[in-house]
Amino acid sequence: MSEAWWLRPRQAGAIPLLVCRTDFSGATGNGLLLGAGDPAVVIERVPGCGCDACDSGSDDLLQEIDERVLDVVTGAFVHVATPEGTVTGWRNGWSASGIHRPDAPLQQTHDAISEMLREATSGRSPYPVVRGDPWW
Repeated sequence: MSEAWWLRPRQAGAIPLLVCRTDFSGATGNGLLLGAGDPAVVIERVPGCGCDACDSGSDDLLQEIDERVLDVVTGAFVHVATPEGTVTGWRNGWSASGIHRPDAPLQQTHDAISEMLREATSGRSPYPVVRGDPWW
């Protein structure tokens, strides 16, 4: 990590945003990591890949960063850490890692993830949750 900055909202109940310049593919300070909460959970790393085939230009990277920052400052971001994996809710959907069970129907997994996010946003989750209110 090259440098890091905390952006701390003044609004009670809102969570801070961590912005870090990172080293990527052997170059210094050419990547970015975003985190939310304190302690922070990683919400985005850009670029995801440094090869020419994956390089779609800065517009796409800036759009990714904008989306994740908006998720935090609007209070839409929610991160649930279960023993099996994590679920992260965004303004426009969710992502999960390690949650799907191959023997379960996909719809059952989707329903379980949606319920996890509902429990997390209502304060009823049995798992560690990172989420906050809007910054205003």
